[in-house]
Amino acid sequence: MQVQLENVGPCTVKLEVEVDAAEVSGAFAQAWREAGRAVRVPGFRPGKAPRNIVEQFADRDRVRERARDIVLLNTGRQALDEKQLTPNGDPHVDAGDMVDNEPYKWSAVVELDAIVKLGPVKGLTARRPVVEVTEADVDAVIQRMRESNARLADVTGRSVEAGDTLVIDATWAQEGGEPEPQRRQLAHAGSGSEPFLSEIIGMAIGETRTFAVPAPDSTEGDASSGKSGQVTVTLHRINAPELPAVDDAFALKVAGVETVAALRETISANLIARNQRTALQAVESDLLSQIIESSEIQYPEGMVTEQALTLARHLDRDLQQNGSSLEAYLQQNNLDVEGILQRLRPSAEQRLRSVLVCNEIAKANGIEVGHDEVDERLTEMVEQERIPSSLLSGRAAANRLEGAVSAGILTERIRAFLLNNNTVVDAEPVTERAGEAAGGQGAETESGGEPAADSAPASTEAEDS
Repeated sequence: MQVQLENVGPCTVKLEVEVDAAEVSGAFAQAWREAGRAVRVPGFRPGKAPRNIVEQFADRDRVRERARDIVLLNTGRQALDEKQLTPNGDPHVDAGDMVDNEPYKWSAVVELDAIVKLGPVKGLTARRPVVEVTEADVDAVIQRMRESNARLADVTGRSVEAGDTLVIDATWAQEGGEPEPQRRQLAHAGSGSEPFLSEIIGMAIGETRTFAVPAPDSTEGDASSGKSGQVTVTLHRINAPELPAVDDAFALKVAGVETVAALRETISANLIARNQRTALQAVESDLLSQIIESSEIQYPEGMVTEQALTLARHLDRDLQQNGSSLEAYLQQNNLDVEGILQRLRPSAEQRLRSVLVCNEIAKANGIEVGHDEVDERLTEMVEQERIPSSLLSGRAAANRLEGAVSAGILTERIRAFLLNNNTVVDAEPVTERAGEAAGGQGAETESGGEPAADSAPASTEAEDS
C-alpha cells in the first residue's frame, strides 16, 4: 500500500491511497465468504457452497460494495496510522470503483484538530466601564413600572388622541361592491395596523366618519387586489391608560417593599449591580479579544459549519419559545438552509475562535473540573429547584446536563484566571441617559442573576446541551 499526503487547507489534508491487487483480491474473497453464509444455495449448508456456486446466487453489486468497504476500513486505518493523523470528524471519502484482482486507488479529505498557539494570557490591561446610576435613571425605571401596571380607564370630555384604545363599529365596503357586515372591534389610535387609525385621531364619542382605505385582505392574484375601498367608523368608547400613583402601596405591589424610599433604594442597588455585571463582562470580553488577536489559530471548515449549525439550533429554540419556528423564519427572509448558515458564519467563526482559545488556556494552565465538583453543583441545583431531579434519571439527558454544568464551571475558572492574572483599570465614569437604565421590571427590583452565557468566554462545546 502506498500513501500520499497533501495539505489542502487549514488543518485539512488529502490522502491518496493505492492498494495492491493482492489485498483487493483478499477483500473480495472475504466478501464472497460472507455472502456464502448469508444466501441460501440449494444442496449446501450455509457457508459450505464453493465460491463459483455462490456467485450464481449472491448479489454481485452488494459483494463488490462489501469488498470495497473492507479495503477502505483496513487501509484507511493503516494510512492514518502511517501519517500519524487524528481526524476531527469523519473523512470525506472518494471511493471510486474497485475491480477484483486489480490495484485500487481511493482518496479522502481529512479534517484534523484545530491548532492554537496562544499569545500572551498574563500581564494584559483591560478597561472597565464605569456607569453611574442617577436619580433620573431611577425615575425612568419607576415610570416604566407605572406604565406596565397601568389600567385602562374610560375617557370623557375629549376627542381621540394617539395611544388611546377605542371601541368602534366598522363597516368595510370595497369599490363597486356591497358593504360587509358591521363589526364591533377594539382599535388603537395612531397604530399602523390600518391606515385609517391615524386619521381617526380627533373623533368624538358618538361621531361617525368614513375613510378611504385600501381593500382589506388583498393578496397577490386575488381579483380584488389593488382596488380601493372605504370604511365607515362609529366611535363608542375611548379608553386611555391610567397610571398608578407612586405611593407605598405601589412600592409594595411592584417590589415587595413598604415605602417609596425603599423602592428607590432597591432599584438603585440593582441598577448598580447590573452595571457591575455588565462591566465585568466587558472586561472579560476585552481580555479574551486581546488574547485571540495575538494568538495563531487554525481550524478546518467543518468546525465552522458545526458552530453555525449550533447557532441555528439556538435560533430555532428561541423562535419556538416566541411561537414561531426556524422554517417560518427562513420563509420570511427568503433563505434556505445554506443561506442561514452563511448568514450565521461570522458569529460562528467568532464563537469557534473563543471556544478554541479558552480550551487552550485551560489546557495550558491546568484548569480542570472534577466529576465530584459536577455532582456537587448538580445536587445544589436540584436543592435550589433550579432543575427538576427527574432530569438526572435518564442517562442521556444526565450526560448532557453534566457536560453543560462542567462547561459552566470551567468557564467560571477561566474567567477567574483572566481576572487574577491581568490588570483592570476603571474608565472615566459616565451616566446613562434617562430611560435606558436596565431593561425589565424584574431586573430592576430583584438582585442577583448570572451574566448571559454568550457574554463571557465559552470554554467547551457542551453549550448546546
